[in-house]
Amino acid sequence: MSGFKIYIEERLSNNSKTLFVIFFLIILYIINRHYIRPYIFDNNNNEIVIFMFGIFPNFLGTIIFCLFTRHILKFKISHIAKYIIIYSIFHESINYFLDNIKFDYFDILSTITAVLIFVVIEKFKKNEI
Repeated sequence: MSGFKIYIEERLSNNSKTLFVIFFLIILYIINRHYIRPYIFDNNNNEIVIFMFGIFPNFLGTIIFCLFTRHILKFKISHIAKYIIIYSIFHESINYFLDNIKFDYFDILSTITAVLIFVVIEKFKKNEI
């Protein structure tokens, strides 16, 4: 078990900036989910604003997941993209069939958009000198 502990400690110490960004995004996600989003849904009639705050948790959650799996766990970008898109479709299907929640294509599109943005940023960072 000590080998696993050393592995985790090395990953964390080499990625303190990434961990800070992930921590910041998690705090933003929590604030949005529990305070901003309910306020917007209750007090705003603008459909575009409601739509944007409706898909924001999927977008932000995808970015957090991509950052963690790429920079901390060192997964390949292609694997991250493939698995998170499959999971998103699976999750929406489960919500539809088990919880009787509307199948939301926009949640899947926001996840795909976040993955694409993450992949593009990672590719640009890789080409930096």
